[in-house]
Amino acid sequence: YAQKNLPDPSCWTIQQLNLNSQLHDNLLISDSLVVWELHNDDQRGVFYYDETEILELCYNGQSCYAPAVYENQIACGAPGGILHFDGQLQKLIPAPHGSFADNPDIYGNRLFWEIFLCLDFPAIFFYNGQETVCLTDDDKCFKNGKSPKVSHDTIAWLSHDGNDFEVFILKDNQIQQLTNNETDEEKLMISDHGKLAWINGKSQTFFYDGKTVDTVSSKSTYSQPVGICDRGVFYIEQNNTHRKTQRCRFFDGTETTMIFQEHSLTDKMLHSSYGNNSFAWYSENNQQLFFYNSKNITSWEFRATTQTPPLSVW
Repeated sequence: YAQKNLPDPSCWTIQQLNLNSQLHDNLLISDSLVVWELHNDDQRGVFYYDETEILELCYNGQSCYAPAVYENQIACGAPGGILHFDGQLQKLIPAPHGSFADNPDIYGNRLFWEIFLCLDFPAIFFYNGQETVCLTDDDKCFKNGKSPKVSHDTIAWLSHDGNDFEVFILKDNQIQQLTNNETDEEKLMISDHGKLAWINGKSQTFFYDGKTVDTVSSKSTYSQPVGICDRGVFYIEQNNTHRKTQRCRFFDGTETTMIFQEHSLTDKMLHSSYGNNSFAWYSENNQQLFFYNSKNITSWEFRATTQTPPLSVW
């Protein structure tokens, strides 16, 4: 956990939050919380640090899973539904028919998650602070959906059209299908004001600026988005014929800028995160942690204790 004291970007405070060697995943950070998921002997648990102490989120003594965070709020899966924590109080939002709720997202007082009922594909449910409704019970999205992402006035998700998963959005009370091809769309992400990025089954990165969909990477490269903001998308790109050189580029809807390039990397040797106009990445190649903000790069030597260290930036 590293924090810099503005306005001097060279003044950082680094603090170790957890002293055990258990596997951590789904690391998230907001303006006031650090949230992560712990795996231990097939058990899952959600923990958070509120700048004072580390606490665990539980419901009726049972562990939670799959956290999402917005400002000082946390949403996570719990036995029987979605647990909402507003910084002080916990509330369980029951899932219909007691089904398994997963992949929640939260924005303001709105919660979204996916569940399997009696369908071949999951459905997305929505809690608006008063009632729970099925968001994807509509022929326009083939009455199914998964991986909900919400921000500002836009909700995005993936629905199966009978052939593969495509990208859909709900905005201004209208459902719109953004893609229609022959491969699954994956790794959907959303910015603060509804810009989107994802990849297709051919590992091409796409960017939606609220009006049009742009193909960011070429067909001759393997790519995936690693961060998004209202200004554009960060993505990692490798040549299909030479996969050990990774480049990070930023696409703003018009121009592409090179952020960094590293050689002699395997597919899993670079881990990155984006948030609040800052980008961070860890390279196993030289065991360094990098932070990019306003075109300036700060780095530290960092020897990770796990093969794929969790990383998040706000």
